Amino acid sequence: MKRNIYFYALDTDRTKLGADAAQANEWISRGEAELKMSILCGAWTPVFPQTCGWDSAALLGYGAEESFESIAFLWLVRNGHLHICLRDKPSIWDAALSAFDNPEYRRLSAWPEFNTDNPYEDRRPLVEAMRTGKPTASLPVAVQNRLLALRKLSDAAKDAPPSKPEHPRGTRLSTLIRDASVAAQNVDPKIAALLLRCVTEVPNPDNRTSIDTFLETETERVGQIPPEVRDITNGCFNAVSAVCLDACPALTLPVSHPKALEILLRTLPGSVRGDRFEASPLSPSEISQLTVVGWDTIQAFEEECGKLSASERIREAEAARLIAKVNVERSRRYVLMTRWTNILYNAAVWGAAGALGLAAAGVTGPIASVAAVTAVSALAGGSGSLDVRGTVKEWFAPRLERKLLGLLHSRYSTRSG
Repeated sequence: MKRNIYFYALDTDRTKLGADAAQANEWISRGEAELKMSILCGAWTPVFPQTCGWDSAALLGYGAEESFESIAFLWLVRNGHLHICLRDKPSIWDAALSAFDNPEYRRLSAWPEFNTDNPYEDRRPLVEAMRTGKPTASLPVAVQNRLLALRKLSDAAKDAPPSKPEHPRGTRLSTLIRDASVAAQNVDPKIAALLLRCVTEVPNPDNRTSIDTFLETETERVGQIPPEVRDITNGCFNAVSAVCLDACPALTLPVSHPKALEILLRTLPGSVRGDRFEASPLSPSEISQLTVVGWDTIQAFEEECGKLSASERIREAEAARLIAKVNVERSRRYVLMTRWTNILYNAAVWGAAGALGLAAAGVTGPIASVAAVTAVSALAGGSGSLDVRGTVKEWFAPRLERKLLGLLHSRYSTRSG
């Protein structure tokens, strides 16, 4: 039985378009690799809330281009290998239209053209285009293209096998932030006090935008606030997103903020921490036999092996062709190549007892190559005799699942620096 998993790496706030495009691309890259590895493992189904369906630059981007890659990603959605759970609308398209035509939506992640002083009025041409099916000349070409990507993603999700609806969030967010403020008291009283104020002084403490606005105002007032506070409120928001999807929450945090990590570990019952490492570059010989794993590769894998159980030898062998074993900082890792590049330094919290954990990651230094690499770490104590590059003599997927403690991304470049 597959379990649902929700990746905080693809939070709409992290992948939002706008000023910090480089950072958004980092998260979109990491998220893509995490999705691919989870599908290959055969034990997880990545799930997303309704909002991600229309306001995620990552999901809209994966299916945007007229290419085999885009077609393959939409095939995976259509066939239920990734789920976008609806909450209160019949389709992603209808959810987007409702949001765009609602003045309460002031800041959007995948539609930066409308993050203006008067966003509701400025979105009127967009709303009209969605209602009539005829984009107006006043809409930028980029918006028209994104609207087309939204339609394709919505249609694919509508054709997918039925999934459980997203549960109402209610007061879960404010409750979890209040719990975090209690957990923070013995870690950092200043963080604890500000977290409590996010609940007691914010008009709608179950709305992340309201909390962010409060923290921005507080920053302007005092000059600086502990950065861990926003890490924790965002972590709580994404933990709630996972709970409402009946999913395991995989939360990734900056390694540079250990207090935030500790507080979230105390806040989320049964949560565990993934290992973290900062590795030297991988040797080209370690990855020389790998080919780039695109969405079309994942589609081909699922078409051939999707109906097999995670432990059947054919599935094990086919997955093993896409993954290599490497040693990073004396730890055994498993890597796959993607078309994206990434450099990250993160730690992680998984919110379910006995769950897997996503490791912190970091790779520095140039290596001559053309693709990014995603490495999945082994549990402490080694990974036994499993060799995924040779003849697979043991069950691949279950063993890899037990070892799935982290992801490593590295940027490969022919440039020095």
